[in-house]
Amino acid sequence: MKRGTRSAGLRRAIGDTDGEACALATVARGCQGTGDHHIALTHARRAVELGRTSIGSHDETLASPLTILATALHHLGHANEALACVREAAQIYTDKGLDSDANALHQQIRTATVPPNSTLPTPR
Repeated sequence: MKRGTRSAGLRRAIGDTDGEACALATVARGCQGTGDHHIALTHARRAVELGRTSIGSHDETLASPLTILATALHHLGHANEALACVREAAQIYTDKGLDSDANALHQQIRTATVPPNSTLPTPR
């Protein structure tokens, strides 16, 4: 994870917003893997913030971090905010024609009763 945060810092230094967002999303996903959902939340929120200002592909710089953010929020008991993130990510995937990703998230929205120890679908 140190490499990921280092990468994010280097990308920030050169003004690569998309790269920084992707690096932070990767770090957030790694934090989730170790069960550190508070740190994952911090990195995912920043990645989403950067993704919202990105001029790049929103499926890479916004939808994926939104899904990661939703998972962290879910694990921390913020179900409504998690669901809003999943809905937004699903809409981005739908708009981009990424049907399998959108369908996985739409299924998550329909069930909306995922046990706390499970994860939301991982975007591609």
